[in-house]
Amino acid sequence: KCLATVRTDYAPGDQCYVLHLAQTPGEAVVAAALSTRTVKLFSTDASGLRFTGDLKAHTHSITGMVSAAHSPAALYTASGDGVVRAWDLRAGAVAQEFRAGCRGEALSVAVGPTLVAAGVADNLALWDARSGRQMAHWGDTHAQDVTAVQLHPDAPAALVSGSEDGLLAVFDLSAGLDEDESFQAALNIDNAVAATGWYGQGGTKLWCTTGTETLHLWEWQAACNEEGGGGQGSLADVADARAQLSALTPDFEGGVSYLVGCSYDAASETLGLMGGSLEGGLGIYPVVDSDAVAPLRAPLSVLAGGHADIVRCALHLGGGRVVTGGEDARVCLWDLTQNGAPSPPTTSLGEMASYYLSVQPHLFQETVDRQFSLLQEAKEKDQASESGEGTSSTSTDLVLSRRMAEVQRAERGRAVEDLMYVCILGKFRDLGVDMLPRIEEVQESSDTLRALTEGVHSREALDMVKEHVLGVLGPASMAYAATKIKMSALQAAQVYAASVLFGYFLRRVDTRFQLAKSLDMLPESQEEAVARLERLFSAADDGLPEGATPHPEVPGSDAAAAKPAEESEAASSDRPPADQPPPTSALVKKTKGALRRYVESFDQQTMLDMANNLQSCSPSMFRLFTERRLVTQEGGALVERQTKALFGDPKALQRQMQEAVGKDIASLDDLMERVQKAVADGKVETLTLTVGTQRRAVLEAVAYGVFLRDVESWVDGEYALLSPHRGGGSAGLSL
Repeated sequence: KCLATVRTDYAPGDQCYVLHLAQTPGEAVVAAALSTRTVKLFSTDASGLRFTGDLKAHTHSITGMVSAAHSPAALYTASGDGVVRAWDLRAGAVAQEFRAGCRGEALSVAVGPTLVAAGVADNLALWDARSGRQMAHWGDTHAQDVTAVQLHPDAPAALVSGSEDGLLAVFDLSAGLDEDESFQAALNIDNAVAATGWYGQGGTKLWCTTGTETLHLWEWQAACNEEGGGGQGSLADVADARAQLSALTPDFEGGVSYLVGCSYDAASETLGLMGGSLEGGLGIYPVVDSDAVAPLRAPLSVLAGGHADIVRCALHLGGGRVVTGGEDARVCLWDLTQNGAPSPPTTSLGEMASYYLSVQPHLFQETVDRQFSLLQEAKEKDQASESGEGTSSTSTDLVLSRRMAEVQRAERGRAVEDLMYVCILGKFRDLGVDMLPRIEEVQESSDTLRALTEGVHSREALDMVKEHVLGVLGPASMAYAATKIKMSALQAAQVYAASVLFGYFLRRVDTRFQLAKSLDMLPESQEEAVARLERLFSAADDGLPEGATPHPEVPGSDAAAAKPAEESEAASSDRPPADQPPPTSALVKKTKGALRRYVESFDQQTMLDMANNLQSCSPSMFRLFTERRLVTQEGGALVERQTKALFGDPKALQRQMQEAVGKDIASLDDLMERVQKAVADGKVETLTLTVGTQRRAVLEAVAYGVFLRDVESWVDGEYALLSPHRGGGSAGLSL
């Protein structure tokens, strides 16, 4: 999904290409290097891309651009003028210049904590990152222009360079800055190196794309251990990458025509090869390096509709987002998760689970199981460590240790909530229903409504769901689906939260009901009692001797059925034809369902605890209710998280409403009148929704509550990770 598109050619006729992209640490700034020798800077947030400034970078074309992981405000550019510049983005000015002791274009650049490396013509130049002093100048390794340079992110002493002569050279700078002593391995290919990079856990592997659109993969340390044999450590060589990608993407008109490079997602440990079409489409294809014969798989994502021309560069931002730049002068921001959830993941584990749910759903459950198991092991390890704290430790050490344990518990709790939330999203995905990413007008679909009712609830629970929908919508439930109603955001949030809690309660009680039903322990209704007596009387009649008088007529018995034909006809004439729908009131006045009778059989305290009809609770009452009625603290947090993501902070909405209606309220009627006036005058945040959208949102909220209870029960039963609610008691295996 394309979240945002911005043009970089602001002036009329200022047509340009986007050549390179870089991201500063913390996702603060995305930089786009243009063919006009300038760099445009953008911030990324929930609203998309926002232009924040530009840099007049060089007098020649920009040939490379990277950010510095150790310096959030630093950006480095290389140019055809042979100069590498370090930029201070806070000041928007050059902070340092690095010049090589040779003539030629600086075609590539890499930056480490203490070192800056660049390919200048067929030479490698190394500078001290702090002083700018040139420390080495290597000219013997490569015979042609050095087009790619990379410093290892975790081991900055490891450097790889690639050139147009088809050589990838691996160096170990810890051995010194002598060219011969540092050289470790030569990885030879038949084509000019276009781009290269590290991937895998700890960066143990190396990828390379070439000018003829081929892909090569190595375990670079294995090549070094073999003293640069030139072929050792090779994982795969894909000479026909474009043909394979075209076969995997039949929707691309003309097929995949070029490779953009590779993108490694550390959260999912997936290397993605990016290939594009001439019309501006881009596919991201997972690379399975364990399969040397066919390492390319069907696309994780196809990015279409953002660009109208060739895509020159792409950059993975993390969190399931990618930014691209093309020859149409556009920069596009994409969301790869496509889960439609209003609340994005807040932890790396949540991001990874969301990624698998979106692009590799067949591995989702296995991934979630593994992460929950790891969290459980970490919790048990922390508990063992706490119980084993020695009495010889100083008070300062104990305080520090306990504080660290508290931080770890908080981080673990956030990860558990994130994983549970993504599991709930997975259940919606299994239904084939996209959650509402925001509350806005939607077109009702009979398939969606059927999935949110019959696909979620038991037959007995459906009656109570219908009653709930009619109750929360009120008179609006009888209006046409397209009828628009204006309401306060606070009211909408309260209805949504109440519906989530209703679904949660419904699943709990329905689980108990189904268990009682399977054990034949359900209380009898009046009709069932009559039928049972009828069966007993019938059995007694069968045993009477001839001439004996049977029992008096029992309603519903065979005797009652043997009424005169005219009575039967008169009774049947009052019924509507079979093809005529029942009146609307039938939804309310029909006989109580078995689940409703079961709920009403609870004692008064249970009824009070479980069915507080939730239809109009303030944020404080809502919080109290969730703490007292939900089984776990994580469950309460996920209810508030979903509601807040859709409608905003309930506390802020409540304060806004209180300021609008005032404090001198005489009666409930007075309060309602003031609320209606505040909505009409726009004094509070409002929403205008169709009846159909309201119905869809309520059904989604009920389903969310049901799935929350299902996930909570599963996690509580399989892993000892959840915390009981603050009202006391244990999460346990409560139904």
